[in-house]
Amino acid sequence: MQQYCNNEELKEPSFLAIKLPVLLLIINLFVFQIIFHLSTATLISVAAKQNLFSFNGLSQFTFDMWFVVILFSVGLFCYSKVKKQTECLLVLLLIVPTLIILLSLVRDVSSLIVIALAGVISFLICRFNYQKLSAKYLEDAANSNKGVK
Repeated sequence: MQQYCNNEELKEPSFLAIKLPVLLLIINLFVFQIIFHLSTATLISVAAKQNLFSFNGLSQFTFDMWFVVILFSVGLFCYSKVKKQTECLLVLLLIVPTLIILLSLVRDVSSLIVIALAGVISFLICRFNYQKLSAKYLEDAANSNKGVK
């Protein structure tokens, strides 16, 4: 029978404490932008067929956000190489959606649509990463804490 060496209770780490590899963060940023782009394209095409709402400027705004994601990713990659960091906090994944929301306030697009899309997509990506990384953390902690009696 295997037991733990000490009787510490393993808890999931805080969302603010979870770290992930820099390249995984960059991939997640591009996944966010792809989903955002596809969602806006779908919304624009559905709205055009149904004559429900006017999404003027949303497609141009989406293309401009690719520039923001690429610029942030290059900056993050360069920072990780200069500082020799391989991991960064999961919270950094929220910077690009926040920038997109702030830029939507200045641009001629519906901020409510951008806030809704960015919020939902960010929540789903962060939740998926948090579940995977916290499960890995707990598994690693349990494996390192095992002792054979």
